[in-house]
Amino acid sequence: MYKHISFHPIFYCVFSFVGGILITQLFEGAVLIAIGVGILLIVLYVQHRKYIFVLMALFFIIGFVRAEVWDHLYATHTLEVGEVATFGYVSREPEIKDTHSRLVMTIDTSHERVLVTTMKYPEITYGDYLHISGELELPAPFETDTGRTFNYDTFLKKDKIYYTMRYPEVRIISRGTHGNYLTTFLLALKARLVLQIQKYLPEPHSSLLAGLLVGAKSSLGEELLDDLRTTGVIHIVVLSGFNVTIIAEAIMRVLAFLGLVGSSIAGSVAILFFTIMTGASATVVRAALMAFLVLLARATGYHSEITRALFVAGLVMIFHNPMILLYDPSFQLSFLATLGLIVLVPWIETKLIWIPKTAFDFRGLAAASLGTQLFVLPMLIWMTGEISFVSPLVNILVLWVVPFTMLIGFIMIIASVLSSVLVIPIMTVAWFLLGYILTIVQWFAKIPFASIHVPAISVASLILMYAVYIAIWLYNKEIWKNK
Repeated sequence: MYKHISFHPIFYCVFSFVGGILITQLFEGAVLIAIGVGILLIVLYVQHRKYIFVLMALFFIIGFVRAEVWDHLYATHTLEVGEVATFGYVSREPEIKDTHSRLVMTIDTSHERVLVTTMKYPEITYGDYLHISGELELPAPFETDTGRTFNYDTFLKKDKIYYTMRYPEVRIISRGTHGNYLTTFLLALKARLVLQIQKYLPEPHSSLLAGLLVGAKSSLGEELLDDLRTTGVIHIVVLSGFNVTIIAEAIMRVLAFLGLVGSSIAGSVAILFFTIMTGASATVVRAALMAFLVLLARATGYHSEITRALFVAGLVMIFHNPMILLYDPSFQLSFLATLGLIVLVPWIETKLIWIPKTAFDFRGLAAASLGTQLFVLPMLIWMTGEISFVSPLVNILVLWVVPFTMLIGFIMIIASVLSSVLVIPIMTVAWFLLGYILTIVQWFAKIPFASIHVPAISVASLILMYAVYIAIWLYNKEIWKNK
C-alpha cells in the first residue's frame, strides 16, 4: 500500500498547458483530439467534483489556442524559392566561423527572415543594410555524423526563420543604420572587450577567456572545440541556458566563504553581467532567469517553492514562443539542468560525504556536476548520441577555477585601460588560470574512449528515462511510503 501522490495545482496547470501545445505540434487533426481531451476533463469533473479538472481543461485550451495562433501569425511563407535579389538588414549578431559567417537577414518588403551563409570578409555586423542576390531555399532535415536526423527546418522555425541562402552576392548599402540602439551599444561593448582580451593574451587563451566572459568562441578552432565537447565542458564557452546555469552555480559554490548572502549576490551580479555583455539575446535572458531561480533556491532553501517558480517561468517562456518546447535544445537543456540543480543536487550532496568540504566547496561542485550531468544525460543521448565518461571529473576539475578566471579576466580588461604596466601581473595570472583549463581539457580529451557514440533512442525511451528519474525523486521525497 502506498500513500496517495498529490502535486501542487501549478504542476497540473503547466502539464495541461504543455499538453495542449504538444497536440497542436505533433498531430494532424489536432482540433478533434483537443475536443476529445476537453470532453474527458469535463467528464472527470462531473464525476469527481474536483475543480482541478476545470483548471486543467482551461490551461489545456490556452496552450492549444496559443500554439494555433503562433502558427497562424508566423508560420506562413510569402517568398518564392529560387533566384532572388532583395534588400534587408541584419537583425541579429552574425555568427563568425573560421572560413565563413552566418547572419539572419530580415527582408524589407515581407519582414521575413533568411539565414544567410556568406564569406567571412567583408565583415558584416548587426544593423547593416544589405542588398543580396542568390538562391533562396527552404531548410530541410539532414543526417548527422552520429546517424541521427536533425530537423533543421523546425529548429529554425522557432526563430521565425523559414529560408536559407548560401554564399549570395552581398553589397553593403549602409553600416549599422537599422539596428536597435541598445543592442548595438551592447554588441559594440562586447566587441571592445574581445579586442582588449586579444591584445594582451595569446591564442587560444584569449578566445577561451572571450568565450567565458561574453560567449565569443569564434577563434577557438575546431580541434579545441572538439576537445571541449569530448570532455563535456563545451557549456563554459557557448551562449546557452546550460552554461549560464552551471557557471552561476559554480560561482556561488566557490564563493561560499563569503557567506550565503555574499555568494548569492556575487552569483547574481555575474549572471547580470554575462547577460548584458552577450547582448541580452532571448536565449540568454531565459537562461539568466533560470539561473537566478537556482541561486534563489540555494539562498533560501525553499526548493519546493522554487521548483514551482521554475515551472511557472517555463510556462511563461513557452507561452511567449511555443516552438521552444520541442525545437530549442538550449531551452530544453537549460530547464533540465536548472531542475536538476534544484531537486537532485541537494540529495546527491548528502551522499558525497566522503568528499571533503574545502574552501572551494569541492563536495558541492562535485554534486552540482554529477547532478546536472545525470539530469541532462537522457536528453543529450537523444539529441547527439554522445556520452562523455570523463565529463563529471573534468567539470569538477575545471568549474572551480572558472569564477576566478572570469573575475581576473574582467579585472585585466579594466587594468588594461588604466595602465599598460599594471595589467602585466594580472595578465600573467589570467594566462596561468586559462592554461590550467586548457591543459585539463586537452589531457582528458586524449584518453581512449573518453567519449563514445551510442545508437539512436526513441522518444518513448527518452520519456521512460525521465519517468524513472521522477520515480526516484518521489521515492526520496518520501511521497511513496509504506503505511
